[in-house]
Amino acid sequence: MNLALWICAGLLAVVLLTGGVGKLIVPREKMAAMRGAG
Repeated sequence: MNLALWICAGLLAVVLLTGGVGKLIVPREKMAAMRGAG
């Protein structure tokens, strides 16, 4: 059970880091044109 929680936490961290890095890399103008990007 403990291993499953670590795997879930790791996957969630990867997803959030991917989204954060994507927002850092994409230019602001292109980000503003995307729907739901904030």
